[in-house]
Amino acid sequence: MTELNPGPETEPDSEPAAEPAGGPTGTPIGTAEARVDWPALSAGTAGQDPAVAVLLEPLGTLPALPVADHGEIYARLHADLVEALNEAGDSAS
Repeated sequence: MTELNPGPETEPDSEPAAEPAGGPTGTPIGTAEARVDWPALSAGTAGQDPAVAVLLEPLGTLPALPVADHGEIYARLHADLVEALNEAGDSAS
């Protein structure tokens, strides 16, 4: 039977491992911060319905808001669009 050779004996560390030093924002140095390049909203897009443009205006606030608040903006937009579609459907009859 073959036995494994024991590895070199090492002394246990007496000091805990050092944490990576953080940059000015607390992000460890050498890592990138999450960043989103938001597309520019163009005012007066050709052929855009003015009623739709009004509903889309709150999307312009998203870059300044924390991500946790985005859901509220999207939920409100969804409700407004459903309402607008229901009104359009009622008037088409």
